[in-house]
Amino acid sequence: MVELLIVVAIIGILAAIVIPEFQSHSQQAKEAVAKENLRILREYLRLRMGEGQDITLSSIPKNPFNNLNTMRSITDEWPGPTGEYGWHYRLSDQEVKLDWPGLDSAGKPYYDY
Repeated sequence: MVELLIVVAIIGILAAIVIPEFQSHSQQAKEAVAKENLRILREYLRLRMGEGQDITLSSIPKNPFNNLNTMRSITDEWPGPTGEYGWHYRLSDQEVKLDWPGLDSAGKPYYDY
């Protein structure tokens, strides 16, 4: 019985060490996907606008944090991250930002990607 308790305690200690590691990697994976989706979206918009074609929501990548592919068009100042949309798009300079509040694992705001 004592041996069984020792084994259970060791498994509990290992789980306490490993679970935060997996959560950290999950966050870093979302950050990498967000940066790549933002790169793809910027390139897509540059090409479509250059050709004078319309943008379709089915071709917009999803924001990995809120799983939305919606885009809010901005005419003037950036409103700041709300998390209500997938992306913010400013018409004047055709810039796109990730609509997600908070900081990444390096301390950089997601909105500044």
